[in-house]
Amino acid sequence: MSGTFTKNLLLKDKKGRLFLVVAHEDRELDLKSLYSRIGASRSLRFASAEQMCEVLKIVPGALTPLAVLNDEEGLVTGN
Repeated sequence: MSGTFTKNLLLKDKKGRLFLVVAHEDRELDLKSLYSRIGASRSLRFASAEQMCEVLKIVPGALTPLAVLNDEEGLVTGN
């Protein structure tokens, strides 16, 4: 299949804000330094499956940038 693949991550910062990060599949992401590049508070971690279901109405493994259309409250920041 031609084209490229991405990894889509829903991350949560120390203040509880959610961030959708899309990166090329081969790119290594350092969560310890990524927070400053995306405007998050320190200590990024993966959002829980419950948060994905509640905010984006999807299950883990089904995250795409189009899922933010389900974010009715505008809680997710895209980067």
